[in-house]
This record gives sequence, C-alpha cells and structure tokens, in this order.
Amino acid sequence: MSFSERARQPQETAAKKPSPRLDLKIAKNAIDAELRTDAKKLSEDEAFREKISGENLEKFMKDHTKDNYTDYKKWNEEFLEKVLGLKDITPVQKRIQILALQELLNKEVGGFTDKQGRVDSFDAKLGPYTLSKMAEYLNKKIGPAKSGVAEKEDKPATPQAEQTAGKKNPEQTPPQVKETAPGVISRLPEYLKISKDRIFYTGDSITVGYALLVDDDHKSARVSSHLVRTKKFDNEKYRRNHIFIEEEAMKFLQNEKCKLLVMNGGGNDLGARGRTDTVRKQIIETYKKIIMVAKEKGVKVSIYASNDEEEAKAKSHISIYKWLREESGVDVLIDSTKIVAGRYARDGMHPQATAYKDLYKSLDFLKASA
Repeated sequence: MSFSERARQPQETAAKKPSPRLDLKIAKNAIDAELRTDAKKLSEDEAFREKISGENLEKFMKDHTKDNYTDYKKWNEEFLEKVLGLKDITPVQKRIQILALQELLNKEVGGFTDKQGRVDSFDAKLGPYTLSKMAEYLNKKIGPAKSGVAEKEDKPATPQAEQTAGKKNPEQTPPQVKETAPGVISRLPEYLKISKDRIFYTGDSITVGYALLVDDDHKSARVSSHLVRTKKFDNEKYRRNHIFIEEEAMKFLQNEKCKLLVMNGGGNDLGARGRTDTVRKQIIETYKKIIMVAKEKGVKVSIYASNDEEEAKAKSHISIYKWLREESGVDVLIDSTKIVAGRYARDGMHPQATAYKDLYKSLDFLKASA
C-alpha cells in the first residue's frame, strides 16, 4: 500500500463512521415511530375509547381550560388518573396513552399534524389545543343534550308526550343558554374553544368590516350581497360583484377544516326586495337549511343579526331575530344592534370603526389561544 493510500485510509474510515448526534436522532425517530404504532393500536381499543367518551372526560374538561393552564406534564398526570384511571405507570406508557388520545381525536375530528414543534402536532402533550379537540370530540359523541348545546329534534309527539306537555321533569337538565357578554347569547359549553384556522366567515358588507383580520381563504364577503339566492338577482351582472351568502356558507360547510361558521346576512334582501313577511320567511328558511347542514357536519354556527323585534311588532310582521333566538337552535346569536349601540357611520347603516372592533371581539370567548 502506497503512502498516499495509507494517508487516505483513516479519512475514509472517519467519513463512513456516523456521528453520535446522527445516531441519537435515528434512534429517537425509530422509538417515536414505534410509540406511534402502539398508540394507534391503543386508540382503536374499545375499552380505551369507552373511557374517553364518558362523563369523567366532560368533568375533566370543565376543570381544565386555557385560563387555568399550568403545564402539560401536570395535565397529562391528571388526565391519566381522572379519565383513564391510571397510576404508577412508566413514562413510556404515559406517552403512549396521550399519543393514543391524540390519534383518536385526529381520526374523529381531525386537526393534528406530523410536523413537530407546533401546538397541533402529535407531541403527547395535553395542552389547550388538544383540549379544544377533545371538546369537538365530546360534542360529536355524547350529543347536545349532555354537552349543554340546545338543539331541537323533529320527532312526532307520542300520546304520552302530549299528556305530559307543559309539565316539568325534575330529572331533565335545561339547555345551557347564557349571555357571555351584552348582546351575545351562547348555547355552547364554556370549555369549547375553536382555533382560528377552524373559523370561517361569510356575509355582506357588515362582515367585510368586522372580519378585516381574517385571512381571505377563511372569509367570503361582498358588499350589498344577499343571503337568499333568488332568480331575480341570479345573473352574471350581480355575481360579478356580489355573492349569495347561502351558497358561500354551504361551500364552507363542505370544508373539513370548518368547525365554526360565522354569518351575517338578510339585510340587503329586506332592503332590495321589501320588508314583507314573504321575504322574512325566505330568510328564515335559508337559515334553517344552513343550520341543518351544519349540524349534520358537526359544525357550530354563529349569526350576527340586527334586532328587528320592535319594528316587527309595530308593523305586525314576523321577527327574524326573535325566531333566531327562540327557535333556530343556532349555537351563538349576536345582537349587532345592541353591540353597535347607535355607533353608525354617516350612512346610518354601517358601524363606526370602534363598533366594528366590538362586533369582532364578541366571539373572543370561543376562540382558542394561538
């Protein structure tokens, strides 16, 4: 072997030898992959799923909110003990259990990613984001009656039901309906939080104004647009600069990311087609269709609406706002008249800048922290 060959040999050997840091990374990735495999299997186990869907989960979520968040290690321990009934297990077993929870949530409601270093990653850390996914899963699984969301079931009344109509059953829990702020009525559990990328907005010029902070792909709003699709306005000229809010709402409801649909509409229908009961009924029927599809998809609905109760009463008309409040089953109803409180621009229709901010902030109670 020549001198040059011998001189080259140690370098070649060194080049082939992997660095200790690379070895650790490869080993960690292999371990993580193995843990994920075990977690996926556990997430499909019936006994595990039964524990996740029980009342102990609901209680855990009521006691754990973003406002009292401490650290994921403490939350992990409390979840393992209070929900899964596990104590004195190894750190690896703890990690598998929380990963299994995230795998289950992702399969049922989606929202997790394989990208590391993000709040929505499979990181075996129980924080506010994972809690928000648990809330979506809970509402989907146990139904509105147990989770406190007020919904109506269109079932024919039985003779027994007719006889007991009007009588209160002490065992029945009334729907959770609360005013989270002046003018904001919510039928949602207090622990339910929805991340920004899951909220979609559609509407007319009012929506354009209060949703300025929303990304374009999460918003579809045009000035002077109608809620209801009608033949009179369904033409190329109208569609060039306007939208039918009903159509845009239905598109968003087909988006798997959409968990909260926020709408404002109907005002331009009344202004352009008359404030008659015929138009009011069409607006109500349109909202009915949207809310029905939303419930089928497991999407929450929030509606901004002008309070027309006094106007309707004075002219013996149907009140759209009264229907929304009492019969629609909408998840969040926002009285824009009350929030704006007379702070209108010179045109007398659109809110001033400060009022727009208050309209936008009215949903803060439902938004998950970034």
